Amino acid sequence: MNRHLLASSRAGRVAAASLSGLAVAGLTAGCMVFSPVQTTVAYDPADGNATNIGAVALRDLSLVGGAGQAVISGSAINEGDARVTVQVAQQASDGSVAGGSEVELAPREQVDLSTRNLVLSNVAAKPGAVATLRVTATPGGTTIITVPVLAANRYLSTVTPTAVPTTPAPATPTVTAPAPAAPTTPAG
Repeated sequence: MNRHLLASSRAGRVAAASLSGLAVAGLTAGCMVFSPVQTTVAYDPADGNATNIGAVALRDLSLVGGAGQAVISGSAINEGDARVTVQVAQQASDGSVAGGSEVELAPREQVDLSTRNLVLSNVAAKPGAVATLRVTATPGGTTIITVPVLAANRYLSTVTPTAVPTTPAPATPTVTAPAPAAPTTPAG
């Protein structure tokens, strides 16, 4: 009889271990439901945001500076076969647009916007906040995009508005009168 209890006890332990293993496997498999693998989530690995307008692709779009003047930073790519003009302006909360800058893109051209001295004035947002931009591509259309305002430090320290060169006033020529000739006396 002791032998029978031992067998039944061994069978109980095996059954308990099997049920415990199934429970652990079931609970750990459920983690995927609540915490998906991050490599399956699409995102922009950049500081700014991306959008497409007609044949124009804008990538890593952001403002550098803020609380006054800000440089438009990012990349603009004309993926079409015709010239495109891209206009960027800040949009106020009431929908009005103030100021703006524009750049012209040749067919299949890509430009770094921060090197084109595209500046927005009267930017109210400070670094760390976001600003709403109205971007128009002609031809193409218009879109509204919210972009981050970044501080001009570290790797963005060189992204600052370029001073517009001033032409110096032409020099006024000075006229110097010739010195009077010394009187000569005839020899005699």
